[in-house]
Amino acid sequence: MVSIRRMTPTDIEVVSQLDVLAFMAYSRQTGYNGPVHPRTHRNALACLNLNPTGCFVAETDKLVGYIFTRIWGTTGWIGTFGVHPDYQGQGIGQSLLTAAVEHLQGANCTTVGLETMSDSPYNVGFYSRFGFLLTYPTVLLLKKIGSVAVASPYTVLSQLENEEALSAITQISQTACQGLDYAPEAANAREYEWGETLLVGWPQPWAFAIVRTTPKREGAVKSAAGISVLVIRSKTGESLAEVLQTIEVFVHSRGLEQVSLAVNTADGEALQQALSSGFRVRAVVLRMVFGEKYTPPVGRVLSTWMM
Repeated sequence: MVSIRRMTPTDIEVVSQLDVLAFMAYSRQTGYNGPVHPRTHRNALACLNLNPTGCFVAETDKLVGYIFTRIWGTTGWIGTFGVHPDYQGQGIGQSLLTAAVEHLQGANCTTVGLETMSDSPYNVGFYSRFGFLLTYPTVLLLKKIGSVAVASPYTVLSQLENEEALSAITQISQTACQGLDYAPEAANAREYEWGETLLVGWPQPWAFAIVRTTPKREGAVKSAAGISVLVIRSKTGESLAEVLQTIEVFVHSRGLEQVSLAVNTADGEALQQALSSGFRVRAVVLRMVFGEKYTPPVGRVLSTWMM
């Protein structure tokens, strides 16, 4: 008998072990035979605390599956999700996914989605049967930082009063896309010290970026910063290249040599600009939305729906 319940902090160690098993199975399918390291305890705990009532585990006499969700205002998505290999094929994954989708819908998320690896036909079939529709893919990019240009005026969240800065992040988010709010993500990055939020154009910010500066997994050597979220309130009159230059200045100041970025291809112009500024494609993931087609934001919103 399998039961589904909410994840708690005491589950994190076992969930991290299940996560390794899930990623190891995928890695072997794609020809990678190296080690798969567990997520750091702090990373897993940060992911849980972004939406603690919307993360679930499957339990028999032990934990055999897990699923994370995130909420960004009215956008909700399913993050890392896996079932122990010995318990697959028993409907556990479908039960976990049902709990996650119902939670996000109950939290008034008008968009419920996920992203999955483009080289995993099983995942695409599984999610499609559940009711997810393929939409614009997301391109994962990487750039080696060379000479550093002059940055636009910016500040970082850790140097500001929380309410003032978080309010600015909410305002820019909702200008770019009605109902969107990345303030909880920025607050989480600060609380768990996994990254920093840059507000560009300060003291009248018109863009922000949440930049990961610490590794997600044990034993990883951090040489690249990851732009988790980049939002510009408008697609016209405000420069993506300017924001990327500013991020590069910040990343260089932290002693990191590369920066990664995710661009959903619904914004083809942003992808072209990123490629023109020196980013190179390293992978493509498939974005899927539950029950409805994806409506691109009016502003510039660059992020991925993967943990």
